[in-house]
Amino acid sequence: MHRLDPQKWFIIDWDGADSPPTTAQSHFDHGTHSPCVFTDGHGGEADIWGVGNLILSCEALDISEELRELGR
Repeated sequence: MHRLDPQKWFIIDWDGADSPPTTAQSHFDHGTHSPCVFTDGHGGEADIWGVGNLILSCEALDISEELRELGR
């Protein structure tokens, strides 16, 4: 997530998605959440997707190409 200042990001609920059984979250936004959260039984892959999404969507100018590749 990012604060009101879009330059400041933080991670929340890091351990929340890695403890199945989890339930589908149909009310989440498909554009900002891992596709797996829309099905029951998702796990840590939701968090990994979120980190990749954070890397690719942040607007920091100094992110290396290696880090962007990791995000992809």
